[in-house]
Amino acid sequence: MAITLITGPARSGKTAALRDRYLAWLREGVRTDQILILTHGADQTAPWLTGLDLPATGPIEACDFYGFIRQELALHWPTVQAKAAVARQWLAPAFLPLTVERHLLQALLEPHHALFGDVVKSRPERLALQVLTRIDRVAAGAGLGPGQAVLRMAEADRPEKRVLYGQVAALLDEHRSRCLQAGLLDYGLALTLFTDGLLPEPDYRRHLQHRFRRLLVDDLDEAVPVELDFVAALAAAVEEAALALDPEGGHDLLRGADPAGALVRFAGAVAVSLPDPAPDLPARLAALGLAEAAAAQPDGIPRRSDRFETAGCKPGAPDAAVRHPDVTVEFWGDMVAQVAGSVADLVASGMTPGDTAVIAPRVDNLLATALGRALAERGVPLQCPVPTRRLLDEPAVRAVVALAGLAVPAWRAPWPSAAAVADAARLLLRLDPEAAARLGEALWQAGDGLPDPAGHPAPYRRLYAWLKAARHRRWQTDTFVRAALLELLMPLRPDLPPEALDACRQLLRAAADFRLAAERLGEAALGPAYRPLLTEATAPLLPPKQLPDGSAVLLTTPRDFLARRLTAAVQVWLDVTSPGWLPSGVSELANPHLLAPGWPEGAAWIDAETAAVRERARTRTARALLRRCTGRVITAAAALSPWVQEQEGGLWA
Repeated sequence: MAITLITGPARSGKTAALRDRYLAWLREGVRTDQILILTHGADQTAPWLTGLDLPATGPIEACDFYGFIRQELALHWPTVQAKAAVARQWLAPAFLPLTVERHLLQALLEPHHALFGDVVKSRPERLALQVLTRIDRVAAGAGLGPGQAVLRMAEADRPEKRVLYGQVAALLDEHRSRCLQAGLLDYGLALTLFTDGLLPEPDYRRHLQHRFRRLLVDDLDEAVPVELDFVAALAAAVEEAALALDPEGGHDLLRGADPAGALVRFAGAVAVSLPDPAPDLPARLAALGLAEAAAAQPDGIPRRSDRFETAGCKPGAPDAAVRHPDVTVEFWGDMVAQVAGSVADLVASGMTPGDTAVIAPRVDNLLATALGRALAERGVPLQCPVPTRRLLDEPAVRAVVALAGLAVPAWRAPWPSAAAVADAARLLLRLDPEAAARLGEALWQAGDGLPDPAGHPAPYRRLYAWLKAARHRRWQTDTFVRAALLELLMPLRPDLPPEALDACRQLLRAAADFRLAAERLGEAALGPAYRPLLTEATAPLLPPKQLPDGSAVLLTTPRDFLARRLTAAVQVWLDVTSPGWLPSGVSELANPHLLAPGWPEGAAWIDAETAAVRERARTRTARALLRRCTGRVITAAAALSPWVQEQEGGLWA
């Protein structure tokens, strides 16, 4: 057993060192399928699967931890069933995406939402998302059950809220119980079944030891505690392991990352420290007026005993190098316009558009549209790899949903309306707006019938025949989407852009996911708010039309920029006084920091804790972004948010 821990900040060459180690092992005669490669997310897995120039070889075993768990639970499902008898009726597990998982919990929560009263302002869908992502998933990553996690939060919060936490624990228990009964696994349940059910089995551990001879792990600083347990156990069992860690990492703290635990866990490994590629970082931080961030410790770990002990990290401490943002205006729209002008000036001076990244605390359709138009007026293209649009924002998807209401009257919901049907007819049949409006009104008013083709444009005949036949067929939502796509949309509109067809395919996948849940749990489990196809179309976000390719200015968030390991010659930090730059992760009922290893059970969470978390996030974010900027940083601030609210906080708090 030999464990090597490769440490270094961003761009120091850790991943390249892992690749060199991997190729050396292959030259020694180790097969590719005998080396397990664990990465942090699909974006980091792809280069291992497609970016290596290898001779003819076997399968490459590269995935993130959750991907590995899914694979193992599917392969060793009978072993899990032996411990969880309730799941024995299913030959294989199915894995729920977050969109379906959230909808299922929301359906459980809605009848009890009134119990939360004035304490919890979030709508049921937002509350369900908070409970799943900030409690259930983080707890599973920390090796805690939902009950243990909720108890910690109740002990740290106000006594009058404890009855609400009891309700949350009961909802999570019921959610997990019925999912397990149906063989439907979400992220939290899958982690728990793997760590508590499969991994402790001696036969399975022997299987892993015989299957893998070597282990590579990248971005260990982003691993959750149960992943660290797994890595430590496997590293001790294989012939050799190489692990890469960024001491300044831990950007996924709100999802349970434990960088401090990683450093402690592998303190006895052979250490390889890579040189810092940016020794001038403290000076650059100070030049930006972020001297506090330069002085603060970079580990980003909330520790109650020393949160305010680091020099320069006390809330409200004077900053000796205060610098105002480069762009300071009152209104948000003026800020976007001035930033677009500054970026256009850079391009006019000879800089390639793709060398500039505009980094904003929140990227939504409003910002993407406003900045995109402002840049387009100046002849500069914009790319946005962060999803900003829902499926229902795509006209082709709206057309399919409108068709569903016409073909299956039982699926007709308050939406679509006559106008939506008219839009669908206009898209499918290439009608002018007036003819489409008349046909849409006629179709909508016909109810369970269909207006005769006579008196309507000739292209309607084909749609009429298809709808008439469709009403005599039995449909599942996903089979309907497939039929509408293959029998109507593509034949009638072969000129639709690829992104429209991709959105329809995503609707097909969403419909299949919801149908699987309905079949195994019963449609009642999806709740009275569930509307076939309409729910599927409103739940997921559209993936970006394009991934960054260097041809356009990039608009993204700090987290996405860092997760993709992007770099830019010029970074524009937009809206630097927005508190969105420093999310604490603390909401009315969810607080992932309380689930971190080392948090003293029973200790109260006070406002000073939230302030310290934000201060450490400021340190971590500023450092990480500057390490991925090879040139200038332009900062921009607006006194008022897009919703005309005063802004306080952010990087320039």
